[in-house]
Amino acid sequence: ATHLGTKRTVAVKVIHPQLSSHDQFVARFRREAEAAGRLRHPNVVDVTDFGIAHTGSGPIAYLVMEYLDGCTLADIISEEGALPIAWVIDILEQVCAAVEEAHRAGIIHRDLKPDNIWLEPNGRGGCTVKVLDFGLVKLSSAEEIDRGSTRINADPREPALIRGEYLEESATLIKSDSLTAVGSVMGTPAYMSPEQCRGEYLDTRSDIYSLGVVAYRLLTGETPFAGSPHDVIELHKTAQPPPVREKNRKLPRKMARIVMSALAKSPAERPQSAAGFAAALRASWEGPSHLLRQAFALYSEHFPTFFKIAL
Repeated sequence: ATHLGTKRTVAVKVIHPQLSSHDQFVARFRREAEAAGRLRHPNVVDVTDFGIAHTGSGPIAYLVMEYLDGCTLADIISEEGALPIAWVIDILEQVCAAVEEAHRAGIIHRDLKPDNIWLEPNGRGGCTVKVLDFGLVKLSSAEEIDRGSTRINADPREPALIRGEYLEESATLIKSDSLTAVGSVMGTPAYMSPEQCRGEYLDTRSDIYSLGVVAYRLLTGETPFAGSPHDVIELHKTAQPPPVREKNRKLPRKMARIVMSALAKSPAERPQSAAGFAAALRASWEGPSHLLRQAFALYSEHFPTFFKIAL
């Protein structure tokens, strides 16, 4: 759309008219606007307005946000499969920067996945990453921020949108076992943490697990677990994922260990922050072996020059 005052191109996100009359959907939309409004970060999509338009077919809730060129990370993976390690590191560093900023603001995303990660060309041969869709976030109160935890589906008004139906990996499964908050599950099964699958209280380390699944997918072209939503949820809770290095032998061993640590069943065994996870991945890639690879590539590229100098 075009903003009438500034003539700026913007993106408008709306609820389907049939759902606009349901308070719980409007509340979810409003929560997304509030969460994004708390954040001012180059790697978080900028939401500028929330409102309800009164149309001939009834009220329609909408969000206005910056318009982005490019595509989702899911689109890239579907075309390319596993991505080069250097590109994976760059993408994950930007995603982790956005997630770290959200965690500092008391926001847990709960639905991190390639479909919610946008890549926009920056005109310098790379991409700017934007984290999207804060519709499943829980906004923590000051007390919850201090405690560092939150609960899945804490709003008992939030309905079961999909009861066990799961048609594709990018779909968000929201499964409510009752009207109470206990035991309800929200998220995308392939990327959900074990505690999220169990409907337990969450802290920021649940997002770290999801980041680990995203890293696994980028480096191997597939998620750790596959199958029906019920099977995937049970596997997240009980099974150890296949070692990432079995899927990609080119990975440095240290990097593989860091990715697998993010997929630990116990939150205490995972990296304790998104920034720490990104820093560890970068360090594992830029060790002595990486410097040797760079030196060899440089030597190979400029061999005639080096040969003349040596001669």
